[in-house]
Amino acid sequence: MAQKLTPATIPTPGMRAGLKRLEPRTRRLLNQPTGTLSDRNALGLQAFASNPDVRRAVGAFGKLATPQTARPRADGTERLTPDGRPIITATSGLIHSRAVARGQVAQVARARSLANGRRGPNGQPDPTPGDAFVADRLADDAIRTSDADYAKQISDTLAEVHDAVDAVASALPPVGESLLANLPPGRVEQLRAYAEFARQGSAEQFRDRVAETIAAMDRPAAVALEVVGNSLIDDDDGRFRADPARKRVESALAELVVAFATPQTQHAKVAAAWTEQARRALNLLETEAARPDADERLVVSFQVGSFSVFEPLPLDADAAWYADRYDVIVQGALNPWSAPSVLQPSGRLVAGGEESAEAVGPAATLRDQGSRGT
Repeated sequence: MAQKLTPATIPTPGMRAGLKRLEPRTRRLLNQPTGTLSDRNALGLQAFASNPDVRRAVGAFGKLATPQTARPRADGTERLTPDGRPIITATSGLIHSRAVARGQVAQVARARSLANGRRGPNGQPDPTPGDAFVADRLADDAIRTSDADYAKQISDTLAEVHDAVDAVASALPPVGESLLANLPPGRVEQLRAYAEFARQGSAEQFRDRVAETIAAMDRPAAVALEVVGNSLIDDDDGRFRADPARKRVESALAELVVAFATPQTQHAKVAAAWTEQARRALNLLETEAARPDADERLVVSFQVGSFSVFEPLPLDADAAWYADRYDVIVQGALNPWSAPSVLQPSGRLVAGGEESAEAVGPAATLRDQGSRGT
């Protein structure tokens, strides 16, 4: 059973108050591989979640759409889906408010128009076909005017979320920079030869190189071996992608990660994974928001977890929650097809395992047609 964090827990400076510290060390550095891998993952995610830009993105996204869960049962228990997620029944936020406003302004405009039309013996409106036509036109005009008012609010809030996500992304090192930064200039040629030797050898030889690197705690060599190992088991062109020896390479890589992972390295991994999924989620939101039934469709998207990267942290989050959440975010970027519903880079939601998902034409978004679908 996960231990809940209490206000009495003394946090390491710079950490979120209440996160359980690892024992027996009295002080822990974010760039040191201490504690279990789950502990390091939890600390990495905790540090990332405290980023002001991440908080700004989550807050701004909530202004656009926030899921509303079903009421608890009579016994007070929460209503959950078979996979343990809360049942989403509606949303709140600007997109929901836009849908509500459409109905309200249309009703008012139609009532005012009919009040000026033909009346029956009882004094109540008795519209002619012409009266009804005019009332419907005025209702449509009222909806367009209302949508125009909401369009700017939604557009400005979307821009705020994009800006926050871009700020998070700008702090990430470009591809390859992490590797180069960890290769001392005097060892570049040595490490290049070492990596090539590991690449050309057998799976057992790769495991031997990993064991040597761990024994020496040689971080630059570990960085090079991680790149080599991932290329050996790459699903497209890895040398061991369909070889039984693949499992030995995967096992060696797992040992390498455990030996050299620090809260700082795990922070970088979860940040990159979160940024990729946040952009996909925003593409989906823009696509759905351009539809006339966006309010109903977003309920489904929230239910299948399409916007989970923008979920606020629970108030009772403990170390176990952070560790589990880290795995969800990182695996969502590394292996998205394992999910029952997969969010494509374009923002399209497809069933897990669907082939050639991007063969269809691009969907319209808010940028194409304003705040209201056609």
